[in-house]
Amino acid sequence: MNRPHCPPLPSITALAVLFCALLLSGCSRHAAPTVVLWAHRVDVAAIVELYNAQQREFKIEMRYVPDPASALEEAAVAPDIIISDAIANEAIGRLFAPLGGLVDRSPVVNTVFYGDLLQSGRIDGRQRLLPLSFDLPAVIFRRAGENEDLAEFSLHIDDIRAGAAGFNTGSDERFTRMGLSPRWNTEFLYVLATIHGAGFQENSRNAAWDEQQLRRSIDYVRDWVTSDNLGVTRENAFTNRYLYDPKYQLLVRDRIRFAYMRASELFRYTDSQRQRIDYRWIRGDHGIPVLENIVYVGLPHNAPNRRGAQDVMQWLFQPQTHEQILESVRSKRLQEFGIAGGFSSIPAVNERVFPRYYPALLGRIPREDRLVFPPRVPRYWNEIRAEVVEPWLYREASAQPQPRPLREEIRLWLLQRG
Repeated sequence: MNRPHCPPLPSITALAVLFCALLLSGCSRHAAPTVVLWAHRVDVAAIVELYNAQQREFKIEMRYVPDPASALEEAAVAPDIIISDAIANEAIGRLFAPLGGLVDRSPVVNTVFYGDLLQSGRIDGRQRLLPLSFDLPAVIFRRAGENEDLAEFSLHIDDIRAGAAGFNTGSDERFTRMGLSPRWNTEFLYVLATIHGAGFQENSRNAAWDEQQLRRSIDYVRDWVTSDNLGVTRENAFTNRYLYDPKYQLLVRDRIRFAYMRASELFRYTDSQRQRIDYRWIRGDHGIPVLENIVYVGLPHNAPNRRGAQDVMQWLFQPQTHEQILESVRSKRLQEFGIAGGFSSIPAVNERVFPRYYPALLGRIPREDRLVFPPRVPRYWNEIRAEVVEPWLYREASAQPQPRPLREEIRLWLLQRG
């Protein structure tokens, strides 16, 4: 069972960039006032290095903080700015200063964001966070004649399922090829739940969702496993026999037809690897779901160097800066994708600039009206999803006995966390 939601270990290249950025910021500390930045992503170091290379009044000192939200709650001295994917919720959002002046009167006023992304950064009716980047779900497959008839831009989940079923090959005892199992990747199960309208979101009791649509998604997955893949036992036999190899190898060997993958993972492949595979965005009835790991930027209420933090944000949220970041990532041959591991929060950058650096995206950038942005999720949701929701979905998909209903599982997790 693959769990891509767990943060990958930083690559050696990314760590090298991080330490170089920290070294540069430390050496320049006496030459310019410092802006202290907290981030839990090492790929933010590329942004820091680019800012510090310019002749500006301030220099950024980046500090790697695994959980910036919790650290901010407990910090005696706050940082000046935070870049994180777990701060857009009511509990943490209130710790950030309103950005009305920055958004309305600085150069940022001319920046056009994805509307729903920007709206999710409004806490208590005030813009406290600005979106930086987001990720999308995809299926990848081998470049082969049998896949030439697939839709060119995106695949509806029903079409993915049908295409996977048609690929299944085997004897009465076992499969020798299997198109796709939704149980191979627990994040895929979660994506299916969102596509079917489960709508996990923040509320006063931590989390809410549409129970009827969640059950609909579980029934859909169970029918897929039972009807198309002939049951959990047959799926497990295939998984145990073949899925010890990476999904990429299984695809090019024609062992499986599809594999689930985030865009940020797909575009870490080398150009030569991507020549052997292709991809399509996953969509449901309402469009392509945006994943919940949206990266936001905020300025804490008690930031010591507010003027410096505002200068960083004014620089960061301009289309030309995002293009410079993409150029820097490419010129340094970093393995990271895009802007802080995702697509830009500025549609014009995705549509006009990304395809120049990622030719496989030419003609494949979804329009804003094709994207379904997630509702704001509660505090600790990254951990809750990984440790509670996705394992619970896997047990349901496998028709295993559940110790407790999902709501009770979440409640107990929160109690144990304290």
